[in-house]
Amino acid sequence: PAAAATGNPGGGVTSCTKYGTNEAKLKGGEFIERGTGICTNGWTLGITEGKGKLQLLKGDEVRWRATDEGGNTILDIEECRMQEGGAFVCKDEDEDENRLWVLNCGGDRSSMHLNQDDNVVLRMRGNSDDKFKVKKNGNEIGTCDPNTNF
Repeated sequence: PAAAATGNPGGGVTSCTKYGTNEAKLKGGEFIERGTGICTNGWTLGITEGKGKLQLLKGDEVRWRATDEGGNTILDIEECRMQEGGAFVCKDEDEDENRLWVLNCGGDRSSMHLNQDDNVVLRMRGNSDDKFKVKKNGNEIGTCDPNTNF
């Protein structure tokens, strides 16, 4: 795993693999593992150590979490990786690496951005406009819906 970067994660995320003063991002090939996240000024996008939930946190307060179409929280995530082709893929620890939650709408050179400076704090940026966004209040907006049916 990557060495912990500076930052104060919360809510079951024990270390920051990337930290930025205004922005932290995962680029193609980069990933977070269970218990780690990316952090910036009190905000964390990470996978909880205990139940393996992908969450957006402000301090210890959960603002958003990855869910299925029925609103159920996705559990047992071991890794989320920003793939070179533009998909953000979260998998379990099974040897077959079962996909649990996927955003597949970024295109080449996409990245996940955590930015605490405006109303949209998490976004997936691709070749054109932001495809997936989460506002500071936890509301998802944008044109990309996560896939959980595999």
